[in-house]
Amino acid sequence: MDDTRLQGILSRFNPWWQGDPVQPSLYSDEHHRRDFQRLVDRVSKRNVVTLVGPRQVGKSTMVGQLIDHLITEQDVPPKHVMFLTTEAGTVSSDYETIVRDTLEVYEERILGKSFSEVDSDIYIAFDEIQKAHNWADTVKLYSDRYDSLTFVLTGSVSTLISKQTSETLVGRAKEQVMVPMKFIDYVRYKQVLDASEVDEKSRNLRQSLKTGLKSGDKPAVVLALSQAWTRLDSKRPELRDALDTYLLRGGYPGYFEMEDTEALRELDEDLYRVVTGDLPSVYDIEKEDKLMKILQYFADGTGSKLSINNLSEEIGLGRGTVDRYITYLEDFYLVYRCPHYSEKAAGSTKQQMAYLNDVGHLNALTGTTAQQLQNAPTRGPVLETAVCDHLRRLQFNLSEFKNSAVQYSEVTGEIDFVLQGHDYTLPVEVKHGDPRDANLTALKRFIEQQELPMGLVVNNSNIFGEDGRVIYLPAWLFFYLC
Repeated sequence: MDDTRLQGILSRFNPWWQGDPVQPSLYSDEHHRRDFQRLVDRVSKRNVVTLVGPRQVGKSTMVGQLIDHLITEQDVPPKHVMFLTTEAGTVSSDYETIVRDTLEVYEERILGKSFSEVDSDIYIAFDEIQKAHNWADTVKLYSDRYDSLTFVLTGSVSTLISKQTSETLVGRAKEQVMVPMKFIDYVRYKQVLDASEVDEKSRNLRQSLKTGLKSGDKPAVVLALSQAWTRLDSKRPELRDALDTYLLRGGYPGYFEMEDTEALRELDEDLYRVVTGDLPSVYDIEKEDKLMKILQYFADGTGSKLSINNLSEEIGLGRGTVDRYITYLEDFYLVYRCPHYSEKAAGSTKQQMAYLNDVGHLNALTGTTAQQLQNAPTRGPVLETAVCDHLRRLQFNLSEFKNSAVQYSEVTGEIDFVLQGHDYTLPVEVKHGDPRDANLTALKRFIEQQELPMGLVVNNSNIFGEDGRVIYLPAWLFFYLC
């Protein structure tokens, strides 16, 4: 690309060089997610930080907030912070060399001196870096040559980013994953609860569960939950209303301020663009229309067993191709295959369960409305899908950030979910009605057979209590815990 043209593009994307604030399209709100400080800390310690996650999850916004923070809070000279998105139409024809060309123009025409001559740190951010060719080699070259450079790279395809960093930037890059907001992040965003309540007390509650699971101290867990139940008593109506909205729209922040119908329409349209546009631009997709059919299959059968054979016959694709396409959807954070519980390291060969990751996507694909969501047959699968997603976050915390795998069990009868670590196992059931009237035989047998201290029954009836080693947990309190 012509240097003068690229210089003009960079000036447009970096208005702070002219003394203007970060543009609204990048710095869209003042709400900082809880993982924002983690990004700030990592940028201060690493030369390369990758920020990966699905589209519309807020990666670009967080980078914009980081840029504003560096300039206004850390007094970094504005010209020492550079940003470019590789998705801009003006650079889409130059993916082969765009990273190298950008760095050369930035160094020569913006800084006016070599990176080695700059006497303070320089921060370089590329959005959706996976679009650029050979980006990892270029970043490695520059980060090896200049200690003053810190790269912040966002991407929507975790496997591609991770593969490049593990092969080329091993030991240099630190990955941070951004996923849709949890329910507790949503109530923090909506200021139903203040930041200290969310950041400190919900974290302490998770720690109580972690400690109780590993020590077998169920009474301590019940006490901590009871204290949270009492403390949040006055907020229960607001929390339950917030949960209704969250279960309809999901956790993508870009849709939080829209009306329900507009949010679901936008979710549907954006999902279609990802599946038919973004995904085929990254992977070799022979049948793009089949991807949507697979995604619709997951939506229609969320919480049901996944049959690759049936799906293969239904959409007219070979088993291997279907499995590969599902993996692509997983890479884009859209679906989850929940495996069967196994105590063996090799895992179970039983059928997996199919889940969409986000309930907003689920409702957009199934055409669910706010009114329909109040009906038990509709709300049940949606609640179960949200519980699955939140349990994966909880598992990540319980496992000391080693894995987010959630399983289901048929060892003693069907149990919705099982969390497992080297020193804990936690079975979880989801019930739409009063859990005290539900058949919990399979759960109780599993607890007894595995000699576990406790199991959870998440319910939508606002029932909190215990029955032997079973803890009844209202949905809003469960999501607060996660």
